[in-house]
This record gives sequence, C-alpha cells and structure tokens, in this order.
Amino acid sequence: AVFGEGAERSALEERVDRLGLGDRVVLPGHTKELDRLLPWAECLAIPSHTEGLPNVALEAAAAGVPVVATDVGGNAEVVRDCVTGLIVPPADPGRLAAAVRH
Repeated sequence: AVFGEGAERSALEERVDRLGLGDRVVLPGHTKELDRLLPWAECLAIPSHTEGLPNVALEAAAAGVPVVATDVGGNAEVVRDCVTGLIVPPADPGRLAAAVRH
C-alpha cells in the first residue's frame, strides 16, 4: 500500500495499471486509520530528500514494523540500521528498492 497524496499520484496509478499490479498495489491515499493499518505492513519506506523527525517512523517502530529510510534529518536517530530497519543514501532509488526487497 502507498499511503498519502501528492503530485505524482496519477502517474503512480497509471504505472500500477500499466504493469498489471492492481491486484498487488493498493493506493488508499490519505487515511486517519494508519495506526490500525500499519501493523499489517511488512516494512515502511521513507524515501525523503529532507526530513525532520518523522512521526511515521516512530509509529512504525511502535508497531514493530521495520523502516527503510534515507539518511536525512532524524531518520537515523529513529531507525537503528540493520536492527529496526535499514538506512540508505538519499536520492538513490536503486539502494532504496534493494533495501525494501531485503
């Protein structure tokens, strides 16, 4: 599932459709039920280029969900690399994807 809204949503919807992934990828948009849904996630990706201290990373930790996050802002303060998740360099989609697959 990809939660949230943004300028790239329609492009993401088109890509999911074009790749035939509609039965595997859910795009629920913005939700106030993240606390109920997050525990079902296999991991949480935070691909930020800039960041403060992301609340969602704290929420994922509380739910026992590993986090894959870029090494910006407070991400490395919340995610213990190779313990509670993985930290990857920013602006490196290949490394981010590999960490999510891992």
